[in-house]
Amino acid sequence: MFFAAVLLMALLAPQATVDTGNGVMTRTFAPPPGGVGRCGRNLPPGRYSIPVECTVNSVGRPTACTFPSGTPTREERYAAECMARAYRYTWEDGRPAEGIRFRFASGWNIQ
Repeated sequence: MFFAAVLLMALLAPQATVDTGNGVMTRTFAPPPGGVGRCGRNLPPGRYSIPVECTVNSVGRPTACTFPSGTPTREERYAAECMARAYRYTWEDGRPAEGIRFRFASGWNIQ
């Protein structure tokens, strides 16, 4: 249930809150330096959705990311990890949601 709530949250708007049953968690998104286009700059043209699963570290940022759908190319891995690092997960009181594992699909539509 908790994992499903975090997954749902990851699919919502850049800032979202979800009641996990253990507290309200907020996810915020701040584009990385150079914008999100920088994250996918080496991907070939086309529509991409790269599933990634990460753990929230002690400052609320994703870390220890894995790829549940297999082994991505170097470019796909870079793009997904770059996008994941733009998120921050905190509890309602502002503490980082350290240790929470979440999954989302980072997506681009590169022309």
